[in-house]
Amino acid sequence: MIDTHTGLIAWFARNHVAANLLMLVIIVGGLASIAQIRIQANPDIEPNTISIQVPYPGAAPGEVESAVVARIEESLRDVKGIEEMRSFAREGRGSINLSIESDYDPQVAMDEIKLAIDRVASLPIESERPIISRSFKQIGAVNVQISGDLDERGMKMLAQQVRGEILNLPSVTKAELAGSRGYQVSVEVTEATLRKYGLTLSDVR
Repeated sequence: MIDTHTGLIAWFARNHVAANLLMLVIIVGGLASIAQIRIQANPDIEPNTISIQVPYPGAAPGEVESAVVARIEESLRDVKGIEEMRSFAREGRGSINLSIESDYDPQVAMDEIKLAIDRVASLPIESERPIISRSFKQIGAVNVQISGDLDERGMKMLAQQVRGEILNLPSVTKAELAGSRGYQVSVEVTEATLRKYGLTLSDVR
């Protein structure tokens, strides 16, 4: 038969003063540590992604791939700390996203990547200088949705006005518009005008 009158719990049951003192110590210690507890809505995330953008106006995706992306990839083969490399070739632009190893300093990797790309001397003259940047994850705090009996242009202008008012708030550092299409410019040239100046649509573009 187990003796239930021994042990720590049984001792505290018989010594009410000790139990109350222990409870008081725990409460005081908890209250004293409240001021030292760090409170934040979102955790700090160290970005480990580096993006390389190379504008190449007027170039087709295949030309961007062979003349820009492939050469930059080759220059980065021996750079330490790169865990994964993803490349994309689009019309007029090439991009390379690099994932850095978790135990490697992203800033050190970025410096080495800049040096490696600076050594690439065979990029096309028409291409612009590579833009190298670290990707910072930003988490929104508040979403503001606007609705009303307006056309698309009027709704966008209202949203821009609200965005400006939000940016004027002292505690707001960034506000972005989402869900609206960008403005487009349409240039229409008649066939007679093209013949008059000896141009094609490609020349106008």
